[in-house]
Amino acid sequence: MNQVFTEHLIGAQQSKYRPSEEEELKHFEEMKDVNPFSPHLNIEYHGKITLIPSKKTPKKYLLDLALGLEGLRKFFRQESLLVLGDWPTPWLYQENDHKAVQKALNYLKKRIDATFNGGFELKGKELIEFIPHLFWLIRCNASLPGFLMGYTQSDTVISLCKHGSLHIDSYSTNEFEKLRKYFSRRGFLKIRNCNSPVDFNQS
Repeated sequence: MNQVFTEHLIGAQQSKYRPSEEEELKHFEEMKDVNPFSPHLNIEYHGKITLIPSKKTPKKYLLDLALGLEGLRKFFRQESLLVLGDWPTPWLYQENDHKAVQKALNYLKKRIDATFNGGFELKGKELIEFIPHLFWLIRCNASLPGFLMGYTQSDTVISLCKHGSLHIDSYSTNEFEKLRKYFSRRGFLKIRNCNSPVDFNQS
C-alpha cells in the first residue's frame, strides 16, 4: 500500500465529502477510509500541473493519454498503476445509454460485480485498455466519485477530469521534475484551465 497515496485520498475525502449536519457526519465517519499507517506522514506538497495530450481526435487523444500513463509507469520503474475512487461508491452504480459509456460498463461487468467499490492495479495492455473506459465513466456518470491514480511506490497522485485533462499533484520535487520532462518529451501540453481539448461528441 502506498502511504502518500493514502494520505492524499483521506485528505480529499475530508475536504470533499465531510458534511456539517450531525446525522450526515455519523454516516461519513462510518464510510470514510481509515489510515492504516502509524505514524502519519507529514507529507510536503511540491507541485501541481495540469496536462493534456496534443492529439486532435477523441480516439487518438485517449490512447495517447493511456500510453502516457503506461510510459510513466515504466519510466518511474513502478510495478503498477493504482486506480481508486475517492468514495466507496460501486463502479457500476450508474447506468448510461451513451455508446462509449455502455462499452465501458460492459468492459467492467466482465471483471467486477455490481457491489464492487475497490480499486484496480493496472499495467501494460490492461492499463492502456482501461484508461479510455475510465474517462467515459468520469465524463458521463455524475453519480460516481472522483477517481485517483498513483503508482505503487510513487509520491505523485494523478486524477483525470471530465474534460480529459490529467491533474497531477506531487509530493516529491525529484519526481515532479522528472514527470514534467517526461510528458514534455511526449508532446503533452501544460494548461491552466480545463475545457475539452477535442470534440468528444465525435465519439
